[in-house]
Amino acid sequence: MKSSKVADPGFILLGIMLAVLVGAGVFFYGKLRVDKFENLIQKEDPAAFLLVISDGEKILYSDIFLYQDSTGKGALVDIPPNTGSLIKEQGKIAAIETLYTPENPAAFMTKVEEISGIHFDYYLVFGISDLENVVDLIGGVETFIANPVETRENGVSVLLPSGSFVMDGSKAGIFIRYGDSGETDTERISRGQNFFQNLLHGIGLNDDMLRNENARKVFAEKVRTDLSSRGIVSFAAAMKRMDAENMVLLRLRGTERTVDDSELIFPHSEGRLLRETLNQTINSLKSENLLSEDDLRVAIEIRNGTEVNGLAGRTSQLYQSFGYDVSRVGNAEGDLEKTVIIDRIGDPQTAKRIADVIQCKNIQIQTDYIEIDEGFEDPMDIIIILGKDFDGRYCKE
Repeated sequence: MKSSKVADPGFILLGIMLAVLVGAGVFFYGKLRVDKFENLIQKEDPAAFLLVISDGEKILYSDIFLYQDSTGKGALVDIPPNTGSLIKEQGKIAAIETLYTPENPAAFMTKVEEISGIHFDYYLVFGISDLENVVDLIGGVETFIANPVETRENGVSVLLPSGSFVMDGSKAGIFIRYGDSGETDTERISRGQNFFQNLLHGIGLNDDMLRNENARKVFAEKVRTDLSSRGIVSFAAAMKRMDAENMVLLRLRGTERTVDDSELIFPHSEGRLLRETLNQTINSLKSENLLSEDDLRVAIEIRNGTEVNGLAGRTSQLYQSFGYDVSRVGNAEGDLEKTVIIDRIGDPQTAKRIADVIQCKNIQIQTDYIEIDEGFEDPMDIIIILGKDFDGRYCKE
């Protein structure tokens, strides 16, 4: 008769322990994968993304996208592809776009990080044809076109009417590629940022659809991104929480120069102004304090009363980073010693909040029409005239 062997209790216990450890490891690995994006957006500072729309190796639009989940606030900062910088790999000054390749945007992204001082957590790169597919996947992108767009596509006349409507993929591609010789840089950048704004909103509206594995797979195939499959779902859910309508829209400003027959834009103060503006924008996104309805309706005019070139334009970016509407910038006559805030609507509280942004204590109420200087008819609600005491951020005592 054969004797049966009884398993050693020690081996059984060891096996159970190994099984528990393996199971725990699998659980926590899955948990980490699920929570990586969620953990990111729960941090104190905003999550940072690089957004690019390209046509082959040509960048059409590139923006820094900042999102603060705790407040639901977002910001877009346009970084022109023809921004000039020293390209060490080429040993010369050239457009940062020369570093871009659709398959691997790492070199381009690193250069934008260097210029802006922002470290990107993720990137989303849209080729123009794939972008069209993404737009169709999310059911179109709602947009507003101020003036009708008339162009030719594959030999066929195409008209995009003015007003609000939902663009399908093919119309979105036309809208993005379209270029009018009479269009200013400001208008072109505004068009691209408004499209990004509405695209992100559309992704948020479709967060439930992107939970479907097949839809998510199509999205992942059409967007070059380092977001994981689970990260795409979390990103869409975050976009649903974002207040897309009130995003802060900014742009890199600089001086245009011709280098080797190429028109390049060099950031003011070697990028210091951009970095300061981004830091201020980050603080604004993190703030729970929302502008009141009165603040949102007020129209601000900023005038440069100093000999510092571009001061009014740079200050307008500062106010826009707080969510204010800067309707007009320009120069004031003379060389002003002290900055002054002129309240033309008789609302001392709103004027003070606007003045506090730059720590200005010189507030004047002028509700009756007074000609401050020539060439400025129909002045705005609040007029800021910058003086020598303003250092680009605050008014000094």
